[in-house]
Amino acid sequence: MSKQIHDKEQTNQFVAHYRREDGTIQDVWSHLANVSDRAAANASKISLQEPASLCGLVHDLGKASQAFNDYIRSAEGLPTTSGTQQRMGRGSIDHSTAGAQWLYQHLKAMPGNVLSRQLLPLITASHHSELIDCLAPDGENRFLERMDKDKLRTHYDEVMTNLPDDFKEKMYQKASDPELEQSLHIVIKEMLESEDDPTGRAFKLGLLTRMLFSTLLDADRVDTIDHQNPTVALERPDGQYISWTTLVQRLEETLSRFSVTNDIDRYRQQVSERCREMANQKPGVFRLTVPTGGGKTLASLRFALHHAHQYQMDRIIYVVPYTAIIDQNARTIRNILETEAGDPAIVMEHHSNLDPLREVPENDHFWTQNWDAPVVLTTMVQFLESFFGSGTGPVRRLHQMTRAVIIFDEIQSLPVRCTHMVNLAMRFLVKACHSTVVLCTATQPLLEAVQPASRALSSKAISEITPDVKALFQQFKRVKVNDENHGNHWSHEELAEKIMTAAEITASVLAILNTKKDAALVYDAVDDIRNKTGSETKVFHLSTHMCPAHRRQILEDVNQCLNEKKSVICISTQLIEAGVDIDFTTVFRALAGLDSIQQAAGRCNRHGKIPQGQLFLFQLQNENLSRLTDIREGKEVTLRLLNEFHNSPADFDEDLLSAKAMNRYYEYYFYQRQHEMSYPLPRSAGVGNDSCLFELLSVNPQAVAAHQRINGQSPDMMLRQSFQTAAKAFQAIDKSTQGVIVPYGEEGERIIKSLCGLSPWDSPGELLKLSQQYAVNCYAHELNRLVAEGALHETTQGSGIYYLNGRHYSREKGLQLQGELQTMDTMTF
Repeated sequence: MSKQIHDKEQTNQFVAHYRREDGTIQDVWSHLANVSDRAAANASKISLQEPASLCGLVHDLGKASQAFNDYIRSAEGLPTTSGTQQRMGRGSIDHSTAGAQWLYQHLKAMPGNVLSRQLLPLITASHHSELIDCLAPDGENRFLERMDKDKLRTHYDEVMTNLPDDFKEKMYQKASDPELEQSLHIVIKEMLESEDDPTGRAFKLGLLTRMLFSTLLDADRVDTIDHQNPTVALERPDGQYISWTTLVQRLEETLSRFSVTNDIDRYRQQVSERCREMANQKPGVFRLTVPTGGGKTLASLRFALHHAHQYQMDRIIYVVPYTAIIDQNARTIRNILETEAGDPAIVMEHHSNLDPLREVPENDHFWTQNWDAPVVLTTMVQFLESFFGSGTGPVRRLHQMTRAVIIFDEIQSLPVRCTHMVNLAMRFLVKACHSTVVLCTATQPLLEAVQPASRALSSKAISEITPDVKALFQQFKRVKVNDENHGNHWSHEELAEKIMTAAEITASVLAILNTKKDAALVYDAVDDIRNKTGSETKVFHLSTHMCPAHRRQILEDVNQCLNEKKSVICISTQLIEAGVDIDFTTVFRALAGLDSIQQAAGRCNRHGKIPQGQLFLFQLQNENLSRLTDIREGKEVTLRLLNEFHNSPADFDEDLLSAKAMNRYYEYYFYQRQHEMSYPLPRSAGVGNDSCLFELLSVNPQAVAAHQRINGQSPDMMLRQSFQTAAKAFQAIDKSTQGVIVPYGEEGERIIKSLCGLSPWDSPGELLKLSQQYAVNCYAHELNRLVAEGALHETTQGSGIYYLNGRHYSREKGLQLQGELQTMDTMTF
């Protein structure tokens, strides 16, 4: 049958999707049925399959209208029912409101439907944008506006007429089922048990709404992709993974081959064994406090695998602060778990610093879109975007956090402004989603001591994996802290001289500075001394002005020097502190928060090869921390702590790096910054004075007050959140950098040339994935300077993907601005 005849015979079908390759049409009813089933499966993990199934069944009812049918047929070049071929803009036909309106009318008419009558229509109406505001900050009732939208514009009456009888019967049957409302009541009652604070109750209800929204979104997108690209459907694991039994066995076999050669190895083994024992405990919140160098990556993996096996969890998710840690941890875990040829992929990495990746067709990177893998490594930014960010992409994967072991590696890196929201999100994950949360670090923030207590983690609910933390820190003690402050501030040249002197004595020296500018200046000063003295010491530089591939190569070169016992100096920013397995005999650390100092100590005598390493704390002249609030605030608290320590060392167990000292640090630090923990919003966010994201996502008092002024009464609605406003505000503040591809090495140059050579219709998906290792994140002021200097170029017009002129990228220091350039070591591209 020819394609023309095939199309003609299907002219009267209501089209949901069309596959151009072979002319296959997916009709609306098939799509709705598929999404209903898949959404129900997604939501079954939280016992809300009935509500999710109903949302899936009606979410695209608006596609059963002549207007939408003509729109999609015209867009695909198919015959239309009207005979016209008029092209209309994407999204010009509303097809998401009709189903929501039907739900609202039907559920509102049934007595007792307090929860479903707003929650389900809200989710359905939002599935092509993001969760809409229930109340806008100005008090307008956006939910009712949507439900009362002109039915001519939503094609409501026409759609109802076009419903097949059997489909209509199924809709009414599902919507009239008493279990629909009852299932919501059961889940919410369990979720809000012991939650007395109205603000916390409203916030958690908002999280549940977003979670249910996720189950619909992912079902819709997956079914669309499966129709458009059947090959993807065959490749998708769809939750069918290699067994936990097999993965546990592979890890245990690896651990059995580890040799114990010194006390540090023995202590690491003890931590690992303790993790294995605690894995049998019931799901909940766990705290793994292990000194730096204590082997927490494999220890936490051991806990997670055994716990997932014991309680038949769906996946393990590592949430880390930096992409560099993802790279290192992913390699370590892959080498252990992905050992058999022919095995499906087990470990998935998801991080992106190039915004255009959001615009790549989803079937080009479907695997990362919804975290369909047994072990996922992602960043804190991706985690936060899933819970609070804008758009439909990030929230799609939220439902994959149910029945999961979620490990927060370096939890102290949680942004202060997100503390209240993430605390409640973790409580929600445990209580409503049956997940386990592991807080993993050497420097545990006191999340249970946050004020108000209603927004803290419950200390009674936290299980300590390593109960005697004090003894553990004493066992791993292998560094002496030398406070060189004494009111003195060193110049870059003075620091450089001290570094070179230390290198002559101890052979390996690491210096960690708070700013990229200071790190570059100290590197230049050290290199200048090395050149003048003819020293053979190797000198390296590390900062986030270098792309990940570049930093990885530098670390490999430094480790080679260390292994060969050559004299080596590394000048770095704080990026080297967390998750980097490297071992120097001497470390210089610019004064910062005690958590950063503890992490710096973890790079000193890491493997206990010498009796005692040396850590020197100092202050630098003319240090500018005006843009680095976290470092500046942490430094102030540490100065206070140092004074107390010198006056009474016994109060800190005679050790500035003790667990007692860290607890005191966080008591002061959290008290000093408690006003920031609810994510305060600036006036530019347009939500009124003294507003915060936490309030927008909970009881929304300013919007409620505005509604009362307008209408003379409180809004008659359970959900009052400004979901969309909050999501856009969160993204606008959090996304403060943009990735720029740099011409590092032959591969970096090849990627840039390939991107520049793409035609407008080509998909850059695979190239963008590769380019993650060759991109540098730039702040707005840095981007503006690069543009002014003519150093930034767009790969193809309108792509939004930029690359750096090679003259502005140094083999020694990475990205350089005007005045920093050294033409002898810049790239050739």
